[in-house]
Order: sequence, then C-alpha cells, then structure tokens
Amino acid sequence: MLSNQEDFDRNVKRVLQETTVEEIPLDFLVDIEQRLDQLEKKKKRRVLVWLFTGIVLASGMSFGLLREKGSSSNFVKSTQGKVSKKAVQAKAITRVDSVKESKSGRMKSVHKSAAELSGLTSNKVMSSGSTVKARVTGTRNVNQSDLTPRITPTESIASVQTKITVSDSGQDSPELISNVKTEMPSSNDSVREDTLNQNENKHTEVNQPVNIPEIVMNIDLPKWSHTIGFFTGMSGVLSSFRTDDPYFMLAVGAPNVLKYREIRSTQERATSSIDLSLRYRMVKEHLVLQTGLDFFEWGEQIQYDYSFNYDGVNRYSYLSLPVYLGYRQAFHAFEWSANIGCSIGHVLQQRGRYIQPDLVSLALENARTWTATGMAQVEFIYIFDRYRFTLAPTYRMSIGNVVNSTFTKNRYFSFGLQMGMAYQF
Repeated sequence: MLSNQEDFDRNVKRVLQETTVEEIPLDFLVDIEQRLDQLEKKKKRRVLVWLFTGIVLASGMSFGLLREKGSSSNFVKSTQGKVSKKAVQAKAITRVDSVKESKSGRMKSVHKSAAELSGLTSNKVMSSGSTVKARVTGTRNVNQSDLTPRITPTESIASVQTKITVSDSGQDSPELISNVKTEMPSSNDSVREDTLNQNENKHTEVNQPVNIPEIVMNIDLPKWSHTIGFFTGMSGVLSSFRTDDPYFMLAVGAPNVLKYREIRSTQERATSSIDLSLRYRMVKEHLVLQTGLDFFEWGEQIQYDYSFNYDGVNRYSYLSLPVYLGYRQAFHAFEWSANIGCSIGHVLQQRGRYIQPDLVSLALENARTWTATGMAQVEFIYIFDRYRFTLAPTYRMSIGNVVNSTFTKNRYFSFGLQMGMAYQF
C-alpha cells in the first residue's frame, strides 16, 4: 500500500516538472494592439468619407437651385423692362400728336381773328369818307396778300393794323388811328393770353415726369469685401529625422548608428492627410487677408523588417488657427491670388512608435502638444453672383520638430490640393 502511494507521488512530481508555463511573446501583444488601433481608425475614416460625400452633394444641389432661381428672376426683370418701355413709347407718341393738334387749332384761330379784324377796319374806313375809303381800299388790295402769311402766334394783330393806317395820309386818318387804339386792345390781350396759355401748356406737357424702366447696373465692390467658405482636400506627407551622432556613438556604437539610419530612411515612408478648412477672407483691391480653422495631419507609414516585423502608421493630427497675407488679380469672372502665412496648432492625436538604436525594440513617442506651421497657397477662383468656387494648391511645413525625444527628432512637410466654395456677404 505504501509502495503504491510512493509510486503515485513520484509520477505526479514528474508530470509537474515536465509541464512549463508558456509566456505570451511581446511581439504578439504589440501586433494585436496595433491591429485594434487600425480597426478604430478605419471606422473613423468611414465616418469622414460619408461626411465629405454629404457636403459635396449638398453643395451641388444648392448651387443648382440658386442658378435656376437667378435665371427666372432675370427673365422676369427683362419682361417688365420691355413692357414698361413700350408703354413709355406709346405715351410719348400720344403727347406729340396732341401737341400738334393743339398747335394747328391755335394757328387757325389766329388766322380767323386776323381776317375778322381786317374786315372791321375796312368798314370803319368806308364810313369816315370817300377819300379815306379809297386809300384804305387800295392799301388793302395791295397788302392783304402779304398780311395773312406774315401773321404769327407771337405777333400782335393790332400792331399790323396800326402799320396799315399809318402808311395812309388824309384828313380822316386820325379817326382811324383813334378807332384802332380804342377798339383793338381787347383783341390784343386775348391773343397774348392765348400765346401765354399755349406756352404754359407746352411747358407742362414737356416737363411731365416719364417713368423710366428699371436699369440693372453693375455696382462697384465696397472698400472691403468679405467672404466665408469651407474647403477640403488631400495632401501627401513626407518626414525627415535627425540624429545626435556623438551621443549615439557613445550609447550604441558606430555600427548600430549606421544601421539605425538606414532602417529609418528606407522603412519609414510617406503617408497621406485629410485637410479641412473653414476660412474667413477679406479683400481690398489687391490685398487679401485670411484666417479661420484648419485640420491636418503629420506622420509616416512604417514597415520595419529587421530583427522583428512591424507594420503601422503614425498619425499626429492638429487643429490650428492660420493667418494668411496675399496678393490678388481679378479678370471679369475669374480671380487668382498668392498667399503665405503661418498657423499655431493644438494636437488632437499624438502617439506613435519608432525603432530604437538597439535595433531590437520599439518605443512609444509623443508629438508636441503645440506646434507652429508655415504655409504657402495659390488660389484659382471662379466668381458666380455672390459665390466663389476655389481650387488651391497648398504647401505646408512644420516649424521645428514635431516629435522631439532622445532618439527621435522628426520634422514634416506636405504638398496637396484643396477645393471648396465661399459666399460673399
């Protein structure tokens, strides 16, 4: 019984000694963590893609509706202008015809008054004596053909008859003159009143206000014009790193330093960045000032393959406040401007991984919380009513190191293309 128990104990001890606890490798844990991070980023990128697609579709629909509305309003304005122009022409023709009729009627009344006055004068001369009658009759026969054509609306009939009587000589001439002086003023006053009334009527008709059709004219831009817009695009990001050679030599030796540079130069590659901008723009003649909010990313794509394998992307995203100063030129519906500026940005995502100089380990590095960035941009703008459609190549570079640790000192620059729409108010 005891021998059996001892055999059993020996067998248990042997089994326990043969059993070993296997530890999970570090590379396996790092790989799982990286894959989980990439899955999260893919979800975020899908959200951004759907958001960008929605913004582009909404912009296109609003542009189409505004264009259709503008064309219909222009058609209504042109129709109203044509109708008002025809009405003004019809009124002007009617007024000209009425002026002509009133003028011809007044001329006829003047001729009739002259004929009656001539008959009255001859009768008076006949009653005063045979000598005067003969003379007046002779004078009347000679000058009557010239009298009627020479009478005008502004010439007094009494003055014409006075000239006729003065040219006669005889003993009854004073009676004729006195008769003319005593009987003509009433006719003379009436002619003057008719002339004054005619002139007043003409003046009133000519000076009546005329409804001028509405004329659409180009209005000069104010001293400062203001626009606000949204822009989006993509850019390619390149990185450059710097090493402290004396310190590296002491820490890891010359062979490792050379291999470290080679690995980082060949196995850290360019990546891409999504750029989003909200811009407020002020323009005065050739001067351009801009500010707003920018979202962009720095980083690199990593494929380490030396003592271990690692595949990932380092991304450092920033939200920045830019200030641009630029020069512009406008050509009818087109405009271009060249701008330079800088921005101060706050980090939103700041963790990345890099190989260490010992060439067998990865280290987690943090980007700076605040960073400065220099920018240069050329804008090509198409102007439609109050809308500005923009295409803008953009260059951006970091001022100073974005990642600045003991062994990792990285700077970045990028070149991309942005497009968007702005509204002038």
